[in-house]
Amino acid sequence: MTKGFRARVAASAGIVLAGTTLSWLLNRNTSLKFYAPDFRKLFPAFFGHSITLCDKQKSVQRVAEKYELDPEVNMLPQDTCERLPSTFDPWERILDELPDLNERGTLRNRVEFLPLIEREDELNRLSLLRRAHVVLAMIVQSYVFGHVLVKHDNENEEDKQVQKIPVQIARPFMFVCDKLGIATIVCSCTLDTWNWKFKSNDKTFCLGNLTLVSRMTNEPAEVGFHIIPAMMNGIVGDLISHLFFVDEAIISRDNATIINMIQRMKNVFEKFLKIFQHASSLIEPSSFDR
Repeated sequence: MTKGFRARVAASAGIVLAGTTLSWLLNRNTSLKFYAPDFRKLFPAFFGHSITLCDKQKSVQRVAEKYELDPEVNMLPQDTCERLPSTFDPWERILDELPDLNERGTLRNRVEFLPLIEREDELNRLSLLRRAHVVLAMIVQSYVFGHVLVKHDNENEEDKQVQKIPVQIARPFMFVCDKLGIATIVCSCTLDTWNWKFKSNDKTFCLGNLTLVSRMTNEPAEVGFHIIPAMMNGIVGDLISHLFFVDEAIISRDNATIINMIQRMKNVFEKFLKIFQHASSLIEPSSFDR
């Protein structure tokens, strides 16, 4: 039996669940009637090679480790590092002022006078490496593209472009990216996944309780644009890890578990809908025209 065949069977089970979920969400006034066919009868060859629950748990654990999925908060870290050790204060001080430096067009001058900090040994935890990536990626991004935020009549676009990044930020940035296994660019994890914090001690993922640790501009839309993905990841929470086992419930015709899972998915989708309904108050569309 080929891997392709097993994949098609697994996909078929997923389609049944997804179709039932969609039908229920579109017609919530009717009672839920879940159809779980007997896959053992439909695909006897496939289920002749079933794995144990213990094997499945180990497989899911490997996937979670590979893609850094937290069992409770999905793709988010349990907590984000908000500031690097004092050794790296020269970087952090620039980030404290980054929105204003970008607005005034004075960032490049500040970067040129940065010292070269060669203390990578102090970035000895994953949370510190992630924070270092946020800090350096924002500085690099602003160094290259920050000029578009400033209008100077006596400069043309060619004069504002840079051909190289100063070694003071280029060398540590490459080190951090290599350690994390990601490209030397600003990406979703930089701005959405590793750069958020709760506003209160009530660690609830909801509107108004999340904000950015650092930012590149003074635009309120920057906060909303990056907080929404973080909030959605947090709302999904441990649902992702449970979805890995939904095929076991389908195979065993455990309707109670399947219905509970669909109900949880429904609740998540309703919270997403509420976020989207408030998106316009968090993100001013005209901000992207500036």
